[in-house]
Amino acid sequence: MRALHHCETSIKRYLDDFITIVLLSDDGFNTVKIRVIRVITKKSDRIIREYLELYNSVGSDEKYKERLKDIRERFGGKFSEIKFKKKEVIT
Repeated sequence: MRALHHCETSIKRYLDDFITIVLLSDDGFNTVKIRVIRVITKKSDRIIREYLELYNSVGSDEKYKERLKDIRERFGGKFSEIKFKKKEVIT
């Protein structure tokens, strides 16, 4: 494994971004175009796709299932009350 030399703040930001994108995807946003998730998260298409690919690659692995479930339960509530009006979503 190679050392990446990321600071703690960066690692926390990466984790927060990953959790946000996963939760948006899990809460029915998975059928919404990437550009809408991009507007919501202010992340690039490339980053969103990378996080979703990572999530899909580990989502079925028994080692990670319980941890991903914990993440969804712990943070999932913050997205359950999001309401969007058509005019608020930029396409």
